[in-house]
Amino acid sequence: MGLFAVAALLIADIVMRQAGPIAPAIVKVPVSEAPSTRTVALPATPVPQATPAEIANALAEIQRFDDRMEGLRAQYRTASLALQWGQLSRDDFIDGINKWLIPQWRSLYSELTFNRPKDGTLASLVHARLVSATLFWDRGLQDYAEGLKANNSNAVMAAFDRMSNGNESRREAWRLLERAEFQSTPTASTPRKP
Repeated sequence: MGLFAVAALLIADIVMRQAGPIAPAIVKVPVSEAPSTRTVALPATPVPQATPAEIANALAEIQRFDDRMEGLRAQYRTASLALQWGQLSRDDFIDGINKWLIPQWRSLYSELTFNRPKDGTLASLVHARLVSATLFWDRGLQDYAEGLKANNSNAVMAAFDRMSNGNESRREAWRLLERAEFQSTPTASTPRKP
């Protein structure tokens, strides 16, 4: 997490230097509709006793969306490194966020909200964490692009917090599944993605 923060500061510094001096702009971030910008550990959600079939359904739910989330995160990291090393201009980076990454996260969110598992099931708990991850990443990328455009380092840092919260929501989906597997067969241990 510390390395992520240092990288964020370096990227923000490079971008701000490339943009040159400009008059500060006020960026309004509606707090009421945005999740908290602090990076927080999610409280451990109680996991219902699940049958092997329910665990398999929850695993299918994660596998259905997790690879796509990881792909989008990898695309973001690649573009961010290209920006940091001067291989991508700030304007092209912002344009890529707005025209490619944000629409992809929104598409993933739409697909998740269209296919909801039955409430109260392990799959529904996992699903809720995946939905949360897409929302945090969508809003984080919006704030990042707006912060870069306005040379507002506070907005950029808040955006990194939101994206970190999205990553934590994704990890919590995996932890829910692992706890359910452990409860159903305490002697079995299956390595999972973080």
